[in-house]
Amino acid sequence: GYAKGNNIGLKYLSRNNYKYTFILNPDIKFKNINVFDVLFNYLMNHPEVGIIAPRIILPNGEVQNPYRRDDVYSAFLNLSFPVSDIIINLIKKIEIKLLGYVKVYSAIGCFYGLNLLIMDKIKYFDEVTFLYNEEQIIGERLLKSGYKFVYLPRVNVIHNHDYNSTPINYNLF
Repeated sequence: GYAKGNNIGLKYLSRNNYKYTFILNPDIKFKNINVFDVLFNYLMNHPEVGIIAPRIILPNGEVQNPYRRDDVYSAFLNLSFPVSDIIINLIKKIEIKLLGYVKVYSAIGCFYGLNLLIMDKIKYFDEVTFLYNEEQIIGERLLKSGYKFVYLPRVNVIHNHDYNSTPINYNLF
């Protein structure tokens, strides 16, 4: 699965003294290749960040947002005052404008920059997962260990995530 396959590569890099790496899906496209430089420099200058993710844009222009984790208080506030979601999103936008980044619970797993020292401390991805929910689990591990998951929307990539346009070729031989 996705988690176990990535862990094999991440552990190999860690054993060979690499400090940072990137994981990205093969359907990622770039408008500008400097995405790697920006994310790499951010990781190097912020040792508390375990994972960093750029803004992920779908071919139709829609942004695949980072995941939120609501605590009981936030969930109650959302149910009691539906407008609180608008306020929370506004606060995040202001935070991004002021800081250039926002600490998130987790983000779409199609493109990550990783600090391998932190990944080793939190024991990498949960290998029980096959393809889904690994983002939330790794986000929880970072949170519980006191490390950050950062979303850096000033750089972006296109996630050409379109199942309908992927041809299936059954003629394997």
